[in-house]
Amino acid sequence: MIRGATVTTTWLALFVWSLLAHAQTGFEAGLAAYADGMYGEAARHWQRGTDEGDSRSEFNLAVLHEHGKGVNPDIDRAVALYHSAAKKGFIDAQFSLANILLAGPGEVKKNTDEALMWYLQAADA
Repeated sequence: MIRGATVTTTWLALFVWSLLAHAQTGFEAGLAAYADGMYGEAARHWQRGTDEGDSRSEFNLAVLHEHGKGVNPDIDRAVALYHSAAKKGFIDAQFSLANILLAGPGEVKKNTDEALMWYLQAADA
């Protein structure tokens, strides 16, 4: 009887492991949805990644908010997401944030000094 229980436990452990091995992160699931043109779904996945502190998800969600793909355009939200990812050292976010701060679109106040700082940080990495 013990041998049967051990086999059952082993198979159960392998089954759970296989499920976990195939699970996608919020970031990866967002990439798949984006590639299929499902921008709203990508935004939901990247929001999950953002909630978990993933800078890649923050950056990609910022791009969606900046361009209004799958979400309402929201430059302030995009700036906040770019800023969060930039502080974590994500180079693309540093560069994008610098571009926005240099241009000062919409309600975003133009800030040449801060833009230069982010450009330099991106170049330094």
